[in-house]
Amino acid sequence: MDFGFLFYKRRTMYSGDELMDLFIPGKASHQVSSKYFIDEATKIGSIKKVLDLGCGNGDSVDYFRKTDPLIEWTGLDIEHSPEVKSRKRKDAVFVTYDGRSIPFADESFDLVYCNQVLEHVEKPEELISESARVLRKGGFLVGSTSHLEPFHSLSMYNFTPYGFSRMVKPPLRIKEIRPGIDVFTLILARAMNRIPLFSRMISVFFENESPYNFAITLLCRIAGRRDKDINLLKLLFCGHFRFLIQKDT
Repeated sequence: MDFGFLFYKRRTMYSGDELMDLFIPGKASHQVSSKYFIDEATKIGSIKKVLDLGCGNGDSVDYFRKTDPLIEWTGLDIEHSPEVKSRKRKDAVFVTYDGRSIPFADESFDLVYCNQVLEHVEKPEELISESARVLRKGGFLVGSTSHLEPFHSLSMYNFTPYGFSRMVKPPLRIKEIRPGIDVFTLILARAMNRIPLFSRMISVFFENESPYNFAITLLCRIAGRRDKDINLLKLLFCGHFRFLIQKDT
């Protein structure tokens, strides 16, 4: 691992960082969850109709209803995913699809929530395009995907933040990409996922600053690095990264 950047005034630690300059934030460098961008989207625009794309067990409905009890939430997933098979709840609308074509009319939703889904689909770029189609003008695509995550639950791909950005095309525009849990903690979580007590302890770091991300922040603060540098370094070693995308008005 190259920590030489800590000792230089200017040094590129993330080759190609200029390619992502528009959507790597320069203020605040803390690790975030996808819920962070749900909250950011609700600050920017009115969110009344939500599609959870790849909803799995459907638990995101609780967070959206906490944000607005009157929100119209629809869960969409393939019929035979492990998460769908384990779903117990009956208090929301759930729809199945073929994993490619979203079965709703153009501009049907204010927000599409896509949390750790794109790494599981055969044609992620097509699904992003479908998300754009069903979003109203000014609507949001919010979520998370894998960067350095080990194989899990029939996963097919991992994305670099830059590679992901190349799949997002007009009328969609990336507003921000931020780091999620670091890869080392994520690998440990995967290795220990059959030990219930350990899994519960590690699960805290999916929502809060994980150990390696904390160390990056500490070292970078000591070295006087800016927030954008810290975000870039965390993205270099992240297991997941989060995104906030808006459709053109």
